[in-house]
This record gives sequence, C-alpha cells and structure tokens, in this order.
Amino acid sequence: MNNLKLADLKAHQTSEWIITRLESFGHEFERLARTAKQTGLAERFNNTVHDIAEARPLTAADHEPLWASLQDYGNRFEQLARTPEQKQLAAAFGGFIKEVAGPPVKDAFQKPLVNELIEELKAVMREGSSNRIPFSTLSLQGKKELLSVAVDWTNYFNRGLSLSGENETTRDGIERIIENAVAGNPSVKWMERAELLPMKLEEILDCQSTQHVKPAEKETRLLLTGETGMENEYYSAEELANLFKEIRADEAAGKREDAHWYRKESLKELVNEKTKAQTAEKDKDRGIER
Repeated sequence: MNNLKLADLKAHQTSEWIITRLESFGHEFERLARTAKQTGLAERFNNTVHDIAEARPLTAADHEPLWASLQDYGNRFEQLARTPEQKQLAAAFGGFIKEVAGPPVKDAFQKPLVNELIEELKAVMREGSSNRIPFSTLSLQGKKELLSVAVDWTNYFNRGLSLSGENETTRDGIERIIENAVAGNPSVKWMERAELLPMKLEEILDCQSTQHVKPAEKETRLLLTGETGMENEYYSAEELANLFKEIRADEAAGKREDAHWYRKESLKELVNEKTKAQTAEKDKDRGIER
C-alpha cells in the first residue's frame, strides 16, 4: 500500500474512532441525566453526533469546527454535572476533546491533503511551463512564480489545509513549501520549517569566480569595518577569495575544531582569523607594531 492510500486509510480510521467515541459519550450522558437541563443537553448532543455520523467521514475541513463544538458541549456538561458519575463522565469527555484537538488527530486529517498538494507540485515541476519555457529551464524566480500560480491554493485551504503556525502566516507557509521544492529538497521535507543558513562558502567562491574582474586601477575595493582588528582595512575581491580558499583548506585539513563553523558565522567572522594575520604582516612591513 502506497503512502497516499495509507494516509487516506488513517484519516478514515481516525474519523470512525471519533464518531464511535462521540456516540458512546452521547449514550452515557443520556443515561446519567437527572434534571431537565441535563436531559435537554444530552438530547442536543446526540442530535449533533447523529448529524456528524450522517455526514461521515470527517475531513480536515471539519476538524477545527468539530473541536470548537465539542469544547462548548464539554463546558456545558461540566457545569451541569452534579453526581460523582456525571462529574467523572464530564472529565473523561474533556480528556477526549483534548485528544481530538491534539497533533496526532490533526496530522491524520492533514496528511491526505498534504500528499495531494505535493503530487500536484511535482506534476507542475515535471510538466509545467511558463510562456512555453519548461519549468526545468526557468530561472529560480520563474520557478517560484509558476508554482505560486499553477496551484489552486485556495481550494486546498477551503478543504482544510493548514500551513500557518507559530509566528508564521499562511502566505509564509506557501513560500516555505515553494522554497523547499525549488531548492531540490526531498518532497517529504517540503512542509518542514527550517532556519535559513548563511550562504555556503562554496557558493560565495562560485559567485566570486563568475564576476568580471576590472583592471587593477579601477578595481572595486571592499571596506570591512567592525571590531575585528580590520578597521579601515581595504580588501579586494581577489584578496577575499584567497582568504576564503585558505579557510576552506584549513577546514578540509581538520585544523579547526568545528568543521561547520563557517556556516553559522557572519562574513566578518569568517575572514577574521586570516585577516588578523595578514593585517599584522602588513603592519610589520610598514614598521608598525600592534
């Protein structure tokens, strides 16, 4: 059984589990009712459960409204509970509501939609084009734009797809998926959130090597300032490239304790160690002691 069918089966089983539990709670609330208010509430609850069962299966679009409705019923049953049995049943129902609202249930309903979305994105990347230009030959920005318009995102949201999270809007979620897709990440990781890392050293060097180098007398000089011992020191693109190459050579030779250090540091921190030595050497040649 492939992952798509497995996800659909799990969502169906989750739906049946919820409905079965709701029917069971409904019977118990009705059995334990002692007052007119308790009886009326139990009847309304059973009618709601009946409607849910008739409209089965539950889907991602039903999850949040269902949780809100059950939470309202849970509060009312708790308020009306008088006997120990009623209070115990109300407490058990509250625990069930928390289960329904929890990540495992939400993920079970989200997974089929996520799988469907990923398959559609794959199809666009495989067969899509913009102005008759195949996806594979589009620019990075062109690929992102095509994925953003070729998919009917509103349809997925209307069906219950949730992309927003803590400190993230729905738009951020869409951009995250598209970024992961065009970056060539495995499709199973397209939904994941990840912090953007600084540009890799190799990418900086590759970018540097493709730049046109102007004549020495017109060469653009890069000013690096800060508390690095490099104040007001000027370094050309060629000098920086050499510094980066030396750093990378040191990393490859295992001369640093952390081989991935350069991925986490800023540009100034990257060149700091090498430039200190070169600055000192320049000052020594000029007769300046630091």
